[in-house]
Amino acid sequence: VKRSPAGEVDEAKEAAKTAKAQKLNALCLTILQRKKEKLHDQDSLALCVKALEANPEFYTAWNFRREILGKSVAAAKAKFPEGGAPLQEAV
Repeated sequence: VKRSPAGEVDEAKEAAKTAKAQKLNALCLTILQRKKEKLHDQDSLALCVKALEANPEFYTAWNFRREILGKSVAAAKAKFPEGGAPLQEAV
């Protein structure tokens, strides 16, 4: 069995951790920017989901997700004020 020195393995693991942290940091910055710009769209929601899968303790993402969903529900209620969806009207 061929073994590599412990230092090489640790360096590879550290590089992988650093790359993962950089990706998560970039994702978090994107979410914060979209929140600041008040972009309550499906792309923002998808970014929140992705960030929360990686780090469920990112409370700003949870709050932004709640805002997005709240706006979506409000828009749906405005579009269909009687509470019926188009499919229910057709049936």
